[in-house]
Amino acid sequence: MVRRNTLALIPLLFGAWFFFGLAPYGIHVGEDGDLLYQMFATYRGKLPYVDFSTGYTPLYFYWHAALFWLFGVDALWTRLCVAFANTLSLYFLYRIATRLVKPALALLAPLLFVGSLLAYPGDFCTFNAPYPAWYNIVLWLGSIAAVGTHMDRARPSRLALAGLLAGLSFSVKPNIGLFNLAALSFFVLWWHAPRADAGKLARALWQGLALATIAGILGVFWSRLGTREFELFPLPMLVLAGVLLLNGHRAPGRPGFVGATVALAAGFALPTVPWLIYFLLRLGVHSFLRDVMMVGSSYELFFYIGHRWLWTQWDMGLLAIAVGLAVVPFALQRKLVAPWMPVAAGAAAAVMAGLYIGVFAPMPAGFYLAVSSRVQDLAFFIIHAVNWCALVLIAREVTRHPARRSAFLGAWVLVGLSATGFVLGMYPRSDFMHLLISSPASMIVAVALLGRVLRRWQAALPHGARWRWTAVALVIGPSVVIAIVMASRSVGMAANLYSYYLDLRADPLVRMNLPRASLITEPESARRFHDLHDAAQYIDQHSAPEDFVFPFPNLNLLCFLSGRLNPAAKGYFHPGFPDHPAEAEIVSSLRQRAPRMVLGLHGHELFITTSPLYYFLIRDFVRRNYDLAARIGPYDVLTRRDGGVQPVAYQSASAPSAPVAPAAPDDDAWKGLDDPDLQVQFETAKRIGSQRDPLGAVALARRALKPSPYRVLFLRIVQEIGDERAVPALVEIARRGMNDAGQEAANALFFIAGKSFLEDYWFTTDA
Repeated sequence: MVRRNTLALIPLLFGAWFFFGLAPYGIHVGEDGDLLYQMFATYRGKLPYVDFSTGYTPLYFYWHAALFWLFGVDALWTRLCVAFANTLSLYFLYRIATRLVKPALALLAPLLFVGSLLAYPGDFCTFNAPYPAWYNIVLWLGSIAAVGTHMDRARPSRLALAGLLAGLSFSVKPNIGLFNLAALSFFVLWWHAPRADAGKLARALWQGLALATIAGILGVFWSRLGTREFELFPLPMLVLAGVLLLNGHRAPGRPGFVGATVALAAGFALPTVPWLIYFLLRLGVHSFLRDVMMVGSSYELFFYIGHRWLWTQWDMGLLAIAVGLAVVPFALQRKLVAPWMPVAAGAAAAVMAGLYIGVFAPMPAGFYLAVSSRVQDLAFFIIHAVNWCALVLIAREVTRHPARRSAFLGAWVLVGLSATGFVLGMYPRSDFMHLLISSPASMIVAVALLGRVLRRWQAALPHGARWRWTAVALVIGPSVVIAIVMASRSVGMAANLYSYYLDLRADPLVRMNLPRASLITEPESARRFHDLHDAAQYIDQHSAPEDFVFPFPNLNLLCFLSGRLNPAAKGYFHPGFPDHPAEAEIVSSLRQRAPRMVLGLHGHELFITTSPLYYFLIRDFVRRNYDLAARIGPYDVLTRRDGGVQPVAYQSASAPSAPVAPAAPDDDAWKGLDDPDLQVQFETAKRIGSQRDPLGAVALARRALKPSPYRVLFLRIVQEIGDERAVPALVEIARRGMNDAGQEAANALFFIAGKSFLEDYWFTTDA
């Protein structure tokens, strides 16, 4: 117990150092902006679903509005709150894992979580953005911990606490909260399964809760029945629940089912029923189902990202390694192989892997991105493989011993249900970010599975400390090494910031210097901060606090930074979402509450770049009534023709009106691209990308005409930031053949052509 509690300080102290140290770092215009604006709008008295559209539930907005009321409107307060939640998540990951493995091995669970976090130097950290998911994770893990104490001491109050945490999770993001409640319900149905001779109330309640929980999951995924998505997401949880319910029907569990169910339901109802009733009465049934519960909305259709296909060669290779690790101990116990043989094979595999990585592996963007991209791709296979392994183990245990309800087996069941339930949150957006926030319980399961394999190895190998640590190196070592490599970028960013905090660096950090954004970045990433600062200052100086400002297609961040409200219910536009009827409503709102300013984007941003092409009603309204007043970095500020702000003369940096000559970049500015030191080439290319310099893209395209191990990286940066001036070099590369570089050059030509076409549909353009 003392050792377990002492080791618990490691995730707590590291989490505080890591998350709080990085809290003020960077910002993402889209990901941060929409959330911060909606918190600010709530603080200003606006109602979710009525005054602005959102896919999240009210507690999320009112909690952050309360932070603004207590401490002032500043994005940093939301960051600090998320940092606290993430630190607690590391702690809960460790404490829950200690129920299944030894304390030292349990530290692997928070390490895996930190290694999976996404951070982008010079840009932002995903775990800083105040996503509801970070609260969902800590609340779900907290509910597992609460039920764990109930298993130890049979305290219904702990079940009420677990229900309360699930209710809070539902009040932040509805689907995750419901999946959390479903996992807890299935556990109660198994752990407290009533006896066959129990009263009619208990049996009827047991059957009703089982059917309602299954029906709820099927209802969410009703449109996906019989599809691949149904097999990937709800099927594992439903299979596990079916095994547990059949076992509960065969053998009763601990007494107190009715009390446990009432406690769980009461806890869930406490934070949810008040706001559910309020918004149901305020919105009406149809709008409530569509806007709050997303039933019948187009969200699923337009934000769908399909799960990658499984059973690739890499998947099969990883599965073969896992099967080998699980099977070899049986061969050792039966004397089929000598103990030195698997050790020699592991050493040989490590040497071969090192040779492949050091000599043969393609790494156009460097070692870290090569490793992390491969691991992130494999994670889509690993999470399902881990969950199905847990399902099989649990099914075997509860089938062999139907009456068994030990705390250890209970922990397995609870974590297994949570792992399969968490994964439901990956649908409909099955990208790595949503996999990460859906995998904390699966990480605990993975560590527990590794612990089982490690025990088999240590039992099969000869006794002694040397052989024991050999088993640890073979079974646990690869996961630890990969997790450390994956975590190295974000941990390095934190360490770099602390060198600034402690005045160990001569160059000062760049601060946004806005009252609503006490944020920082490195000097080499100052341009984005300066553009946001200048744009927010311009809006503040040329409008009043009561004036409306309309952002398009995803510039709500500037409304937040300048303290202005959006007259429309939406400030995030992706082609098809919102649809054209909603677009007409937005135009009506703009006519009724004419905005003093309209904010536009004359740069190309991934995911929303084609929005002006789709929203022709909004574009027509803006072009009829507004003129360009200022162009600040990638942002256009337009004012009403009767608004009293004189339009300014400007020269577009991204879309010149005259035909573009094949401009030559300043060779001195980017001479590092020709440096014989490959690291200098790499850093120069990354700097061009971070500064989004189109002339730098020309230099990159021309440099890609000559051999370099980073040619593919150069061309990928050109795809993102290049314009017509890079075309001659790209054409020459593509003409040489469709190898990797030729294909990337062709892709860059396609993107540049698309950009050139779309510029005609911006609010203001001189293309």
